[in-house]
Amino acid sequence: MMRLLLALILWAPLPLLSAPLSRGDHAIIMLIADSLRVPRSVADRLQIEEAGDPGTGAWGDSSAISHPGTDGWRSRGLYQISTRWQAYLVGKYFPHPSATWAWDDPIDSAVVGLGYLAALHRQFGTWERALWFYNCGRVTNVPSSTQAYAGRIVDAPEPKL
Repeated sequence: MMRLLLALILWAPLPLLSAPLSRGDHAIIMLIADSLRVPRSVADRLQIEEAGDPGTGAWGDSSAISHPGTDGWRSRGLYQISTRWQAYLVGKYFPHPSATWAWDDPIDSAVVGLGYLAALHRQFGTWERALWFYNCGRVTNVPSSTQAYAGRIVDAPEPKL
């Protein structure tokens, strides 16, 4: 009985640890998007698609963790940074080498995720193609689900602050 009670006490708070993005963090993320020249609509809708509720438009949860993909890797955080590429992406796009990057910090996730997306845009020339690569790792033979994903993000309205 004591083990059951202890398990319930330890398990019960877990849902309380995750929370949707706060207005303050959202405003900071929009400034990060501005600094990286990522359209605010793209930065906003990307975090909704990756860690929020695309159906309702609810902002993302910075503690979101994906189910393992077909390759066995997970993605984590507001911008769903792949655990497979996390060390590389953080090393390349997180500008504070002396600081510790936290996957569940929405600002850290935005800096890395939007930095990576901005680099993909420079490489591929359009937000749509950058989002194809961000989502599935290629820009040819892109699945229809990835094309729809990119379309929802590119066509999203400007966010309300």
